[in-house]
Amino acid sequence: MPRLSFSGFDRDDEAKARQLFEGLGLPGWSIAEEAAADVVLVDLDSMYGQMAWMRGFAPGVLTIGLTQALRADTTYRLEAPLTATGLAAVLATIGSAGAAPGNGSAKAPAVP
Repeated sequence: MPRLSFSGFDRDDEAKARQLFEGLGLPGWSIAEEAAADVVLVDLDSMYGQMAWMRGFAPGVLTIGLTQALRADTTYRLEAPLTATGLAAVLATIGSAGAAPGNGSAKAPAVP
């Protein structure tokens, strides 16, 4: 069961992101603390997100960079601002065969 964590969000934005995620009702997905996560959604447009990115993540953890920038050095890139449609699309891509957490998959295209 893939576990998602949020990193670099301020409290209000993280609460909104959690609500979006929970509203999707994706079977098999759950929210976890960063240390136990398979996938981390990082707000790269915030100072906290940049600090989290510089700190790094555990080996094998897939990263989703939430950003307005055209490029992100993350496993996946998700266009900011966060929407339910965008989040559902990137998590569906990750959950599909060949992109499952921990399999060392190659970089995927950006998700609008």
